[in-house]
Amino acid sequence: MRSIRDDVSALVSSGRTRADLSAHVRNWRQCPTPYTIENAIRLAAAEGRGDDLHDTILDEEFRRLRQRVFGVNALRADLHIARTYSLMRRPDLVRYVQVLLLEQRPFGTPESMHVQQQHCQEFAEFLQIDRLPHERLDTGLHKVLGRFFTDASATGLRLDGYELGEWSCSCGQLTGLPRRYDHTCPCTAVSGHGRITDATPGCPDPTCAGSVDYAVCPTCRTRVTLANLWQVQRGGAGPDDFLVPLTLDLVVEDEQGPIKRARHLLMHLPLPLGLRERNGELVFDAPTVLWTSASAELWHRRSPGDRFLGLKDTLRYDGRTELRPILEALLRRTLLGHRQGYAQFADELRQDVIAGPPGQTRPLRRRPWTASEYRSSSEYTRGFWSRLQRVTVRDLALGDLVSRGAVSAQCTVVASPSLQGRAALLNERLADPDALSIPTLVQLSTTLPDGSVLTSRPPIVSAERASSLDRYGLITPGKPVRPGQLLMGAASPVADDETLRTPGERLLYALFGDEALRKALLNRSLEMSGRRPGHVLAQRISGALATDAIPATPGRHLRGGGSGTRITVTVAVDQPVQQGDTLDDESGTSAVVCGLAGGSSLRRLAGSPDEPDLVVAPDHPWAPPPNEVGHTIRIRLAAHGLAGSDTGARSAGDYSLVLDQPLSSGSSDSAQMIEPREFQWLLAHGARHLAMEIYGPRGDCPDWRNDLRAALEEGGRALAPPHDRPITLLDSPAHAIRRLDPTLRAARIAARLEADRIGLRLMTDSDVARLSHGEVVSEVFYNMRTRRPWPGGLFCRQIFGPDRENECVCGERRRNWDADATCGACGRTLTTPLERGRRLGHIELPVPVVHSWCLGGPAGARLARSLRLTEQELQQLADCELVLVTDAGPTTLPTGQLLSVKEWGATADRTQATAVTGGQAVKILLRQAGDAIPSDVSPDTVTFQLLPVLPPDLRPHVIEDHRTIGSDLNSLYSAVLAKAAQLRRLDDLGAPLDVLVGARRLLQHKVNAVLDNSHRPEPTRDDNRRALIGLADSLMARPSSTGTLRDDFLRRPVDYSARARLVMARPPNHGDGEAVPDPDTALLGRDLALHLVEPLLVHALTSSSAARRKREAQEMIKDHAEAAIRLLDAVCEQARVLVALPHGPWPMVALQVRASEVPALQVQPGLLDLVDWKNLGETARIFGILTIEAVEEATGLLTVDTLRRTPPSRQPTAPDSFFDLPCGEVGNHIADTALTTGSLPLQPDDGLLLCDPTWLAKRTGEHRLDEPGGR
Repeated sequence: MRSIRDDVSALVSSGRTRADLSAHVRNWRQCPTPYTIENAIRLAAAEGRGDDLHDTILDEEFRRLRQRVFGVNALRADLHIARTYSLMRRPDLVRYVQVLLLEQRPFGTPESMHVQQQHCQEFAEFLQIDRLPHERLDTGLHKVLGRFFTDASATGLRLDGYELGEWSCSCGQLTGLPRRYDHTCPCTAVSGHGRITDATPGCPDPTCAGSVDYAVCPTCRTRVTLANLWQVQRGGAGPDDFLVPLTLDLVVEDEQGPIKRARHLLMHLPLPLGLRERNGELVFDAPTVLWTSASAELWHRRSPGDRFLGLKDTLRYDGRTELRPILEALLRRTLLGHRQGYAQFADELRQDVIAGPPGQTRPLRRRPWTASEYRSSSEYTRGFWSRLQRVTVRDLALGDLVSRGAVSAQCTVVASPSLQGRAALLNERLADPDALSIPTLVQLSTTLPDGSVLTSRPPIVSAERASSLDRYGLITPGKPVRPGQLLMGAASPVADDETLRTPGERLLYALFGDEALRKALLNRSLEMSGRRPGHVLAQRISGALATDAIPATPGRHLRGGGSGTRITVTVAVDQPVQQGDTLDDESGTSAVVCGLAGGSSLRRLAGSPDEPDLVVAPDHPWAPPPNEVGHTIRIRLAAHGLAGSDTGARSAGDYSLVLDQPLSSGSSDSAQMIEPREFQWLLAHGARHLAMEIYGPRGDCPDWRNDLRAALEEGGRALAPPHDRPITLLDSPAHAIRRLDPTLRAARIAARLEADRIGLRLMTDSDVARLSHGEVVSEVFYNMRTRRPWPGGLFCRQIFGPDRENECVCGERRRNWDADATCGACGRTLTTPLERGRRLGHIELPVPVVHSWCLGGPAGARLARSLRLTEQELQQLADCELVLVTDAGPTTLPTGQLLSVKEWGATADRTQATAVTGGQAVKILLRQAGDAIPSDVSPDTVTFQLLPVLPPDLRPHVIEDHRTIGSDLNSLYSAVLAKAAQLRRLDDLGAPLDVLVGARRLLQHKVNAVLDNSHRPEPTRDDNRRALIGLADSLMARPSSTGTLRDDFLRRPVDYSARARLVMARPPNHGDGEAVPDPDTALLGRDLALHLVEPLLVHALTSSSAARRKREAQEMIKDHAEAAIRLLDAVCEQARVLVALPHGPWPMVALQVRASEVPALQVQPGLLDLVDWKNLGETARIFGILTIEAVEEATGLLTVDTLRRTPPSRQPTAPDSFFDLPCGEVGNHIADTALTTGSLPLQPDDGLLLCDPTWLAKRTGEHRLDEPGGR
């Protein structure tokens, strides 16, 4: 191979111009010299030849030559140029990701690369996408379709062929897969159809200018290929462009022959991002990464958040470990669905074809796909995606798709005695984008309602934040963006429908009327989140605002039509190494980055003559040998070692009254969980106010949390419960406790809060009728036209109360009313929608049923013994599998005999005898038992005909975008109503005995599902085979909870909390940076500290006149205003934080924090000596302490010095309480208590769960819960 010097000298001596040199480099395939290989990418980027640049960097031969001649670092530089070009010069998300994935290949392990290449080969074998019909092998997709259409005589449906994908030339003049394999010679003497092989005859004319080759379009001079590739080449491709339609050619036949032919769109199959055409063949390049937006309909009117899915190296599905058989199983199960076999699938498909538009009896003709076809195909497509995700890794930020080996650096390592354990200091130059930096993708999206407008000046947005927008209200792809800047500016008017208005808009209407609403505009802008700047890579706009008025630019994709507008913006962010990140090497040895410093500071710290890249402890495996000053090793960012993914904070936000916990709105909104053992530890150390502050106003009390926030923002620091000692469960501020009362009553259990116990009693039908506000008679939820509750239904306004403010249940509107006022139209007492969270209804059953809580566990065993039955006989009698003979008549059967339904049906003269089953039989046995059963057990409590219905607000049902989201209880109640109505109809019609017994059995099962569905032998499930949640599981905040009720209530996310990696503060002699804190002080990232003390900082800003209103102060904190940052340290001195550590002698320690630029939690080495160096690099949970009483307890009881002097304490043992009931069988244990003792004790510290203010004034073990006391 000639040298570069020879090439340049020859070019200069020949007098070639720069254009000639460029043309020479562009022709690198014909002249692969070192000069052309070295400059191909650089000159293509400099001259703006984006297509040539991308084709060159994707060429495997070019990458092989570049790496072999110039080394892997030169290839990495070319890949970086190509990635930067597709980000800034010509933004293209697909090309960016393709190049990003290529950057891994030289650095991945040979085993991983071989596995990924094998995945690509098997994916191609599964699709056989570019093979002609006669070339397809009996494998993959072809094999699966053959299984479904094996016997045309039995199903009357024959598969005449299928086509995968759409095929065309660039201009669309030539279409179809067969045209791809048309071939001819230049003189057209030889032409044909089929794949060119060695056996293909050549042109006999010796004057012909070339050999036989595939035909190209005479207009665009391109060969027919997959239409998806043309869209990718033009740019702006989306997830839908990596789906190929699978179209079936079907023939419906009968005895006389074909009666109809049709083309049927079955589904869409995914294509990997590595799809490309090489040497005339379609190939898939490793790694196999898929791009999907399958979480919603594939119809183009919606464009939800995207996901990149990378196949795992090790696959396993249904006993298979290879990709091709796995894909066959996924597709087969997707098409079968819940059907019983292949014949049923073919029969349903035959009905669809017959009902579809008429086709041709002659050769099949192409026609547009109908909407009904597309809806059915989307169901199959979503089903295939959902199953495919079981063998993939989901990660939009590409954190799992970008190999950590590709993010590595050669470092000079020295040792310093100032460091210990895994702590390491890194040279700050390695934090440059070209060094240890991981490219990530951040996708942000929003949906704009009808009537919204794009604007460069959205309301209540500062000019600085909107400076990134153009005059169309959009940011141009390729432009840089900082956190807080707008990606899209939009405004919308207030909704006309009152139910869609926010509380603020309703207040505006109440004060100023419709005129103010017409003038009001709401800010609907989308802003950049996170902490790192980035570049806008892609922008997709679909819906009403995607019009031709918006200019088309590279990276911007518009799809008009439909109502509403969906805007999705993808931003590329380079995440450099930072404090808290974990580094490792090929051997698995790791170190935690505890600081970034200049080279001179590191040199002074280590006493090294040269500038080091990395400083570690002397006993670290990376430390140089004792006789050497330093040595060189290659380090990389460890897999899952990024601290950014473990960093987040939350101040206060929305609260879910359904889940009984604060809601998280995203990864940055990180409300941390506090564990029950940590509460017990706090109580054992006497920190009652601190435990109450964390549990009550910051975790489970929605009203109290609002009051506490308002008090803190106004300068109040006292922990003041909103109520006195609760008299009933409904009086407790804790929402989970308040929810217990109506949920238990819906399960026919009356609960009462006594002195130091909770009383439990089974309710009778008369009790239910007294509590109920009306009978539910219809299983219909809402009128879908008006979206108002259906009269007599499960959300009826007459039963449960009005669903709108200022409105009577009859529909009469009033602006204001006094307490106990009556409606002038219907005479009813006017109420508010709050009643819908308190009022119960009831369902009247046609026959008695047995309470399922009394059939299992200790209650079932006790009841069976009382009735002198076995537990199995009791269960079978309740399920109508056995009958009880009550009057033998002329038969020889003894009275009281238990028979199976079949035996009773075969009994002679049974028409003159009497037998009962189900709840009627159990009721008779209970009456006959007399004194043999406990005094609290009554036939009217164990069996019943009135089923209470839970208030609607505790089982919500929301209709949004034609989708329904709601509680499972609504479906269970609806099933009970349906079976009750069915049984009444059968009884009126005089149905046979076996039919009536079967209907009664189904009714009992549906009632059992309402009371306790998860513990039934065959629980009721939804379409996804998930067991629905009944009343027993609704007693818990999390239906899947394990342990006890106490654990379930205490384990919940908490406001004003954060998480961060724990690192060692930099030594004092590192030469720059912040001072090392003392052991009771830690440095915390400024963003995290702002969330932890937000209400205190709001008060500081308003009291110092830096902000006039609380709203303005909150905006200043959100924008990191200079005044807020200046007051932050002073506010942090007034509060403390509680740090939960993964390891060590104490689960928690109280620290004082100071704000820092570093997003990690920095502590002194002396603290790590006490709490264990294993905590270095681990994620610590941090909870702010805000009230005066809690701060005093933390300072006096939970600091490091105090804990060192305090001997380990044990919580005194106490008898099991109501809250110690196991979550798995809570219903059966409650029923057993109601049948026996009638109450369960409360422990002294159960005052925390009840939010009892008198409990705060007592010491552990000193007083009983019922003794008087006050604050």
